[in-house]
Amino acid sequence: MVLGRTFLGKQIPIIKLVETHLILQLKIKDSMCRKLLLMIALLALTNRLIAQDYLEYAFPEKVSDEIVNYINKVTKSEPDAGFYIILNSENEEGAYKIYIGRSEKGNNSKKDFLLANTNRFVIMDSLKVPVILDEDFQFVAHGYGTRGDKIVPIRMNIVGELYFIRFNRYGKVVETGW
Repeated sequence: MVLGRTFLGKQIPIIKLVETHLILQLKIKDSMCRKLLLMIALLALTNRLIAQDYLEYAFPEKVSDEIVNYINKVTKSEPDAGFYIILNSENEEGAYKIYIGRSEKGNNSKKDFLLANTNRFVIMDSLKVPVILDEDFQFVAHGYGTRGDKIVPIRMNIVGELYFIRFNRYGKVVETGW
């Protein structure tokens, strides 16, 4: 006597039933595993997109080369130097000017506040450099003070002598200097 079940008039041995059951379980588990892996991959991709909560700027190649050259010159004598970029649109037929400044950690200046709170960066030679717009200095209120009997926002000017690169809308470097 063979242990098993009758299916469509045929006696199926118990071993065959167990084998079929295990195969079905494996197929179901394999399918669930694939779905789970797909969900994990999508979650990881979504987290990567969410984690990159900054805007990455890409300057024209010749401008990027000028920035890297300046940074390399400075880091030869000051290996721990930090940098930031101020982007200024000059509105002369699409002319732009980039100022490159050196950040000083622990200075607690209003500029440091902008640097700590910006979400704009350019990545150059694996260095993530914050980008601040000139308008940030002109229009972001860095606190409030009084002028006569009025409470007015305190604005910040670009101070200090900064290295600059002027370029046109085609990416041609027109001028560099201090």
